[in-house]
Amino acid sequence: MTSTTVTTTAETGPTGETGETGPTGVTGPTGATGPTGVTGATGPTGVSGATGPTGPMGATGLTGPTGAGPTGATGNTGAAGSFSEVAPAGALERGFWAATSPDPLALDRVAMGTISFPVPLASGLTAEEVHYLKNGETLTERCEGSATDPSVSAAAPNGTLCIYTGLEENSPTTGYTTTVENAAGATGAAPEGAAVVFAPPSESSENKLNVRGFWVVKAP
Repeated sequence: MTSTTVTTTAETGPTGETGETGPTGVTGPTGATGPTGVTGATGPTGVSGATGPTGPMGATGLTGPTGAGPTGATGNTGAAGSFSEVAPAGALERGFWAATSPDPLALDRVAMGTISFPVPLASGLTAEEVHYLKNGETLTERCEGSATDPSVSAAAPNGTLCIYTGLEENSPTTGYTTTVENAAGATGAAPEGAAVVFAPPSESSENKLNVRGFWVVKAP
């Protein structure tokens, strides 16, 4: 006997309401890093910025060590200097002179001022070549200078000595005998210099002398 099965399909019912969202699941592991991208092109150079202010000066550095180079060779000896033992003819020499007598001069006493030539003359000078001038006096063609400008006239010959007086404080004011002498006491001058000698006019307790000035000589 044959059996027959009959299957009957029921109709699908209506869809039910959506259920509530379930909780978020656990984050999955980070994926592998992707490959590096291609380098982009270099951008254009930017505009130069303004120059900044100068910074403060730094402290002075320490002095470096002394060099260790060898000492240089000694130089050659220089030529001997020249010095004339006598003044050349026509050379001019100048100087200061003074004579004072702090104590009264008796007739047997004199006041004396000395003149020393820095460079000796080739010869002494005679009385005619020596000229003593009181303050304000000049001698044409020989001594046209002064105590403030001791000079010899351009026309003066070699072998001329001009003795100029600047200050004169004498008592009495006049009457003194003045001579210019060499070392032997003769009128004139020695190659090394001369003495200006003042003798009082008379015996007096008022005889006092204070004279000074400048001299100039044109070498013979």
